[in-house]
Amino acid sequence: MSAVIAVPDLMDQAATDFSAIGSTLNAAHLTAAAPTLSVLPAAADEVSSISTALGYAASTAIAEPAPTSTE
Repeated sequence: MSAVIAVPDLMDQAATDFSAIGSTLNAAHLTAAAPTLSVLPAAADEVSSISTALGYAASTAIAEPAPTSTE
């Protein structure tokens, strides 16, 4: 049987340390969120819409059946 020894002062210090780590991570998350959320989504800018149109045109041209000879 294993024994568990709890030292209240050490547990209190560990909880304080974990709280500080959580606060630091939360602050880093909020700092990173603003620039990330301001990025335009795909196809919301001019270059994306042009490249999408070109890709669609190329794919439809490839998908069309080739003309066959009736001779």
